[in-house]
Amino acid sequence: PYPTLFPYTTLFRSPSHDTIQICAGDGVTLNAPTDNKSNTWTQLGTEQTTAQNQQSRYYYCPALTGGSGHTFTFTTGTNDALTIYVLEILTTNGAGVTLEGALTVQQDATSPFDSPGLTTSVANLFLAGGCSENGVSNPNTHTAGNSFTISDQETNGSNQWPGALAYRVVTSTGTYNTSFTYTETAQDTTVWIVSFSEQATSAWIPYQPHYQRASVLAQ
Repeated sequence: PYPTLFPYTTLFRSPSHDTIQICAGDGVTLNAPTDNKSNTWTQLGTEQTTAQNQQSRYYYCPALTGGSGHTFTFTTGTNDALTIYVLEILTTNGAGVTLEGALTVQQDATSPFDSPGLTTSVANLFLAGGCSENGVSNPNTHTAGNSFTISDQETNGSNQWPGALAYRVVTSTGTYNTSFTYTETAQDTTVWIVSFSEQATSAWIPYQPHYQRASVLAQ
C-alpha cells in the first residue's frame, strides 16, 4: 500500500460542520480515508472512471471532529499522483449540517462539462460540485457556470490530475447542476453535485465554506 498523508487544519466547531472529501487519481485503487481525529468517513455514490482510466471517489463525514494538526491518510494500491479536495461546511447557528440528497455524477466528454440535474425539495441549500479530468496542459484553468463559485482547483496537468471544486447557495427549490469549462481541448470529465441543508427550525442562516486542496504523489 502507498499511504498518502494530507495535513489539514479544520475549523473546530463540531458538531456544527461537516466535511466532504474528493480524491482523484489515475489507475489507482482508492480506499476510504482515515484521520487522526477518529472520524468515520462514508463513501458517496460509487467510484467513477473516465475513458482515460482516471478514478474518482467521494467521501463525507457528518459532525466532523477537527482542529489543529488534523491529518487525513489515503491508502492506494499503486504509486501514482492523487489530487485531494477537502470542503468543510459550517453553519452560523451551530445547529449542524444534513446531507440532503444522494450525490449525482456522470461522465461528460463535451464542453461545457455538466453534472446531471439535482432536484431539491428543501428551499435553502448549500450545493457542492466539482469536476476531475485528464488534461495535460499547465496551466489548465477551470471556470464554473450556473452561478457556482470556484473554491479551489488544480491547474497543473503536466504531472497532476486537474480538476475543480465549486459551491453555490440557493434559496429556492428547483433542479440544479454544475457546469465547467477549461482552457484545454475537451477531455472526458467526471462532473458531480451534492446538496446540504442546515439543521434549523428558525430562519435560514448562510453557510460558511472552508476548503483546501492538495496534489501529492502517493509514496
